[in-house]
Amino acid sequence: MKKTYNILKFKVDDIKLYKSIYTSAFLSTPDLKNIINKFFHKYQKINPSFIAVSEFNEPASFYGIITQRAAYNQEIFDIAQSCDSMTHKDHSGQGLFVKVAETAYDFLKTQNINFVYGFPNNVIYDLRKIKLKWEHHENINVYKEKIQTLPFDKLVKKMPFLRTAYHSYLKWVFSKYKSQNTFFSNSLIEKDTCCIVHDQDYFEYKNTENKYILKINGINFWIKVDGILWVGDFENCATEKFEVAYDTLKSIAKKAGISNILFHYQEGTLNDKLLGSKISLSSTMPLGYRHLSNEHVAKAFKFAGADFDTW
Repeated sequence: MKKTYNILKFKVDDIKLYKSIYTSAFLSTPDLKNIINKFFHKYQKINPSFIAVSEFNEPASFYGIITQRAAYNQEIFDIAQSCDSMTHKDHSGQGLFVKVAETAYDFLKTQNINFVYGFPNNVIYDLRKIKLKWEHHENINVYKEKIQTLPFDKLVKKMPFLRTAYHSYLKWVFSKYKSQNTFFSNSLIEKDTCCIVHDQDYFEYKNTENKYILKINGINFWIKVDGILWVGDFENCATEKFEVAYDTLKSIAKKAGISNILFHYQEGTLNDKLLGSKISLSSTMPLGYRHLSNEHVAKAFKFAGADFDTW
């Protein structure tokens, strides 16, 4: 039986509805502080996310979108990243995924934002290709290296009450390598290539207590520690310089009790090639997108781990 729904702009006051949908869809509890920051930080000039509620005000479906400033040569414009699309199990089979997504896309077009992309898993991506007309041109390459150490990071994941003490320890370990930079430019910047602007505003938007900028052998690394050492981005450099820096990074991870180092770079980018010469490829993930007009069709878009909504 088809039900009746209202599709509404997502507001801070709707966070409890979001939590209900998330818990039903993923069988876990979201970190609401991070969710609020992701969708309502001052970096987000507009709010293009939408939520569906039933005629009885039951939380039903959510299609999340964040905006990012992108650069193409000397041109700066906004693009959108799709994230947190989900439907409450009590409202599945109602076609809400497509209805809420298309409502969000129609709103983006009114704001002159004509490119939306994301990193869905393989199962969800097939649905997006069929239902939302998403395209797929290149993959994100995932590089993962295991570090032989006492896995303090995994212990803290299981025992959150240790988090404060562990982060104090991390700050001590990282202190020798703490960069004086509060941001650095996106490593993907090249002529005729479109990428996210990594400026002071973007670094502030993404700032959390578990992120650090380390300077190793003269190279800035933007890292996050969350049960693993994620490298969101690092500055372009010569192979020889990177090899020394990477060996040092592995030593830092070992001392910090971090058992894995992880990188995400779009295939063919400079740092992807650099990593490929040093580390075996662990896996790939699809980069999907949809043009909402012809405005950016001719542009080549490139992304890295620091561009993910989960970064």
